[in-house]
Amino acid sequence: DAGGNPTVYDHDFTPLVAGTTVQLPAITLVEEPVAHTGIKKKIHDLVVSSFEVSGSGVDRLQISADLKGSGNQANSTLSMPALTATKFLRMKDVKFELGNQGGALTDLSLRLKSFRFKYDNKPLDEDGYYPGSGLYRGRHEFGDREIELDFDLLQATDGAELDRLINSTNSAIKITAEGETITGAYKQRLIIDLPDLHFRTVERKYVDNKLAYGITCNIHYDDTGGVLYAVKLSVRNTETAYL
Repeated sequence: DAGGNPTVYDHDFTPLVAGTTVQLPAITLVEEPVAHTGIKKKIHDLVVSSFEVSGSGVDRLQISADLKGSGNQANSTLSMPALTATKFLRMKDVKFELGNQGGALTDLSLRLKSFRFKYDNKPLDEDGYYPGSGLYRGRHEFGDREIELDFDLLQATDGAELDRLINSTNSAIKITAEGETITGAYKQRLIIDLPDLHFRTVERKYVDNKLAYGITCNIHYDDTGGVLYAVKLSVRNTETAYL
C-alpha cells in the first residue's frame, strides 16, 4: 500500500487462464537434509500439485501442500538463508461470511466449528515426458482442476442451511483470517473468496456434543474471460513479490 504504508503488500491469487497458459509456475528448492553438514540438494522444477487450508477449534490454521518435481536433482553449493520469524493465523481470528451470490454476506463466525479448503491442480504427470525431454519431466501442465470446501456450522433454529441445499441456492462464502499487526491498522491476513457456489450435502451431526451441520460445497465453473472458477485468495504480509 504505497499510500498507507509502503512496507505492506497485498497479493491476489486466481486460477490460471487456460487460454493463456497451462504450464504451472515452477520453483527450485534447496534442502539440507541434515543441518550444518554442508551437504545440500537442489531439486529442480517443483510445482504445487495441490494445497489445503484448514482450521478447527482454537487451533492455528494449518496449510499443507503437495509438490511435484521433474525428477532432476543435483548437489548444491548455495548458502542457506536465515529463516524469518513465523507468523501464525488462528481460528479464533477467523471471520466466516455466507450469503446469496452477488448479495450481502452474513457473519456466521460464532457458529463456525471447522473448515477445510482445498485447491488441486491435477497435474498431467505423464504428459510431462515427451520426445526430447530425456529422463526428466520437461513440463508441468494442470489438468481438470478441482476446488473443495467443507465446513461445520452449529445448527440454528431457522434451518437456513437446509433451505440452501433444498433450493440449490447460488451462494457465496468469504473466509477472512487476520494475524499479528504489521504496522498501524495493517495485519497479516488471508482471504478465501468464493463468490459462486452451492451446497452439495448438508449432514446433521454432533460436534463437541452440540448439534451442527456438516456442509460440503460445489464451486461453480465460470467461463467468463476463460476463468475456470470464480475464486480468489488474497494474502497480506511484508513480502514484496511471489512467482
